Amino acid sequence: METKNRAIIMISVVIMIISMIFSILSCVSTINQISAGTSKRDSLIIAARVHDSIINRFLRPIIVSETMANDSSLAVMMKKGAETSPQEIEAEMAAYMESIRTGFGYQMVFGASDETKAYYTYNGLSKFLDPENDPHDIWYKRFCEEGKRIDLDVDTDEENNWSLSVFVNVMITDEQGDFVGICGVGVSMEELQELLRKYEQEYNIKINLIDPTGLIQVDTDGARIEVDYLDNSLFATLKKDEYHYQNDGKTSTIIKFMDDLDWYLVVEDNQPNKIDVLQIVLPSIVVFAAGLLAMAILFTLLQLRQRRMAGELSKTKKIAVTDGLTGLYNRRAYENDSRMMENPDIIKGTVIVALDLNGLKEANDNIGHNAGDELLIGAAECIKQAFGEYGKIYRTGGDEFAALLTCTAEQLNESLDRLDKITAAWRGELVKELSIAHGCVVCADYPDISFEEIEHIADQFMYDDKAAYYKRTGKDRRR
Repeated sequence: METKNRAIIMISVVIMIISMIFSILSCVSTINQISAGTSKRDSLIIAARVHDSIINRFLRPIIVSETMANDSSLAVMMKKGAETSPQEIEAEMAAYMESIRTGFGYQMVFGASDETKAYYTYNGLSKFLDPENDPHDIWYKRFCEEGKRIDLDVDTDEENNWSLSVFVNVMITDEQGDFVGICGVGVSMEELQELLRKYEQEYNIKINLIDPTGLIQVDTDGARIEVDYLDNSLFATLKKDEYHYQNDGKTSTIIKFMDDLDWYLVVEDNQPNKIDVLQIVLPSIVVFAAGLLAMAILFTLLQLRQRRMAGELSKTKKIAVTDGLTGLYNRRAYENDSRMMENPDIIKGTVIVALDLNGLKEANDNIGHNAGDELLIGAAECIKQAFGEYGKIYRTGGDEFAALLTCTAEQLNESLDRLDKITAAWRGELVKELSIAHGCVVCADYPDISFEEIEHIADQFMYDDKAAYYKRTGKDRRR
């Protein structure tokens, strides 16, 4: 029963553990699905916010540059310089550029004449452009070849210690629409980097502005600007108003075409899953593990207590059916087992042996009760050695013993011979000889009578053997 209960408890624990594991896995799956949806939504919101901030940062310089390009006075000055000399309009151009610089706070304001290639800043005539031979002036040739009205160009600012800037280049035309030159303002790269850096630190993201070829134009890491390329394979398929989102599990990437700048915004999220699944599930796992540990400890304590109680109960039961002197089963045990003999299937295979110790009273009277105890213990040991392997041995009275055996007639005869030899060889410290009278009955030989009647037959055989012993030895039976 104890083994069965233990098995039921273990099965219950295993089922509970499996159920908990499936529950946790289901919870993790659900949280991951929610996290994926939340991640995409959050990433798109962050990318849109970055996009709007960058557009707003460029909107003002673009408007200022276009205003300059549409100012007819600027076109007139450049045509005048072409008709006379570039130096003729230097002071006038410097004053115009300075008014824009101080009025709007740009570190660079410039204008370039297509006819003379004179390049003006707020400091006056800075240089003459040589797009064919000077690599630093190739931007002018590229702008003219592309035919755009407005273009952004990352370049060094010669007027400001060669610092890196984003120049807004706008085409200047006269009243007839003929190309006159280029003007614009320069936006400090440091200012743009500071803007991007704020978002990168706040949201743990990486922001790049790249041109259609994939070349990086703006990055918080200055060493990558106009040096490193990003993958531009998706650019051809992107719609103008589309935020393209992709997630590989480790990082998510959002790409957006910035029409006003002709650049692409790339936002890489280094932590796309904003919901920490482990952080959510771990407390439940810890609680479950603690509960499981507590249950295991409780189960162990209960098992130990049950075993101790079972041991104590077994010990109590053993004491209740054990003879204190000899260690054999006692009279109560014999009576309990005798009631089982009412079962025909049990009694037909049983052999009953009735035994009685000869000379116990004589030893008690002449030598003492210690001698009597020595005889009883010796008798019990001899009987156990003779019959113990075939059944149970009982001390049913003062000098009375019994054995209920399951054996063949041949095994019974061998056991009786063994008993005679063992008792004949026995020697005690107080008593020098031991004799046991016995009577045996194979129950199957008496199928029509009760076990109680069979007991009487065995007792009679034992008394006959006892009488023969006293007749043979000539001892006084009464003693």
